[in-house]
Amino acid sequence: MICPKCQFMNREEAFYCRNCGSSLESDISCPDCQASNPPGNHEKARMILKRYIELAERYEIWCYKSWANRILGEVTLKTDPAKAAECFEKSIGISKEIKAENELALSYADYGRYHQQKGDIVQAETYLTKALEIFEHLGTLIEPEKIRKELAELAET
Repeated sequence: MICPKCQFMNREEAFYCRNCGSSLESDISCPDCQASNPPGNHEKARMILKRYIELAERYEIWCYKSWANRILGEVTLKTDPAKAAECFEKSIGISKEIKAENELALSYADYGRYHQQKGDIVQAETYLTKALEIFEHLGTLIEPEKIRKELAELAET
């Protein structure tokens, strides 16, 4: 999917541009009933993700539980930032426990953005730096540059 803002080529299933962070949401129809699901339906997304977390917990699929908590944090950050921290913290805890390094780095990055949104620049830098270290260790291609850019912008504030 090409970002309408910066023209960056993202994964087809991406919700946000990996380059500039812009929303890639568009009106999506349900493949089963063809009902329209307009972008920004955060309550529906939260409901689906909470159910996903319940199922992942029931069947002990911890990597999915970590992922769903992180995504739930991203969705919640838009509408109720105070509750987003708990989601990111859960994702970080699970990712550490199961040694899911890439998911841990993504969770650290999101938690850093949460702190940035709150105005806590020190914590934002701490978590973004942790994310960058893991991404570099893993040899991730795109994420390190994005994180470096975010850290540079934080340094200017």
